[in-house]
Amino acid sequence: MLFSSFILLCGLTHLVGIYTVWQGAYGLHALAKMATALVSITTAVYMFRLIPSAIAIPTPNQFQGVSRKLDKVTQEKHQLDSKLAEHELTHFILNSLPASIVVLDETFKITQCNPHFLKALDLCDTQLNSQPLSEWIEFSDPFTTIDTLAHKLSNAESAELSTLCHVTTQAKSTIPMEMKLVKAQFEGQSVVLALFNNLSTLKNTERALKESDKKMRRAINATADGIWEWNVVTGEVSYSPRLMAMIGKANIEHPGYEDWFEHIHPEHRQLLASKLKMYKRSSDFVARYGGDEFVVIAPNIDNPGQLELFTRYKHNLLTDNYCLQDQQGNMREVTLDLSIGAVLFPDHGDGPTELLSCADKTMYQAKTQSLPFLLAEPKRNSA
Repeated sequence: MLFSSFILLCGLTHLVGIYTVWQGAYGLHALAKMATALVSITTAVYMFRLIPSAIAIPTPNQFQGVSRKLDKVTQEKHQLDSKLAEHELTHFILNSLPASIVVLDETFKITQCNPHFLKALDLCDTQLNSQPLSEWIEFSDPFTTIDTLAHKLSNAESAELSTLCHVTTQAKSTIPMEMKLVKAQFEGQSVVLALFNNLSTLKNTERALKESDKKMRRAINATADGIWEWNVVTGEVSYSPRLMAMIGKANIEHPGYEDWFEHIHPEHRQLLASKLKMYKRSSDFVARYGGDEFVVIAPNIDNPGQLELFTRYKHNLLTDNYCLQDQQGNMREVTLDLSIGAVLFPDHGDGPTELLSCADKTMYQAKTQSLPFLLAEPKRNSA
């Protein structure tokens, strides 16, 4: 503002000087010069006081250097923000996984653990910090200890180990678990991750299967019928003790398919072999479902008409009379009969459980009505 005023007054003073030459207005000329002098002195004082600020203004080279540093700091900030977001995502995933995960240091002391592990042990986070892992687990193998595992992991920068153990809860009860130890390097430090898989459900299922197997064996041994099972894919055959006694081979430890097949009358062996060969297409899957029930999964059947033809063909193929030779050498005629419940996906179910249930009910309906086979009714859509 002062500099602009100084320039303006300089111009006016020159104009007044020209006017004075012709009119002799020296007083007016003196006043113009006085005003110009006052403004110029004031401007000079303010300019002098602004010299330090002017000197502090960066040069173009300095400005470019500061700009480059600012860009570098901005990039580093973005990288840190990205790493922080990844860390938060990883932390969220580990806390959300339905698996027990524990972070250990080199001495196998607990440094961190996810909420799933704390929930399994009914503990809070502060109760496990810096505690040795050995205080909470007991190994199933008496020769396995924390020291032996640490020694195995110390021989390599990265390694994996797996063992069975029991984890002690706050209520002093134990949970059977599988523990997997994974050693890795993180920012120059060795970190050991312990992953625990709860085996309680598996153990309960195993006990239930063993109990079911015992019941099945008692039922098979109590009946007078000869029962056998043949895996047409692997060729493995299982016979009940009663059947082995019926064919005179009760003392054979590992009977095969031929032990049963050779008791078929020679005149019927070729017919039986051809029917067994025709029974299963290469694309079909056959599995035993119960004591005397089997499941055939047949692909490439798309409508009820094809399903009926397939079911009728299989029934006619398998129902026949066969001659078996007992241990006294006498020939006995055996009639093979069966009832079939046929279902179609997805007309009769959306999954294996629903399809098997529908097929089982349809088969019993066929038995009750003395029908060779029966096609299930399509399920009705609820309004």
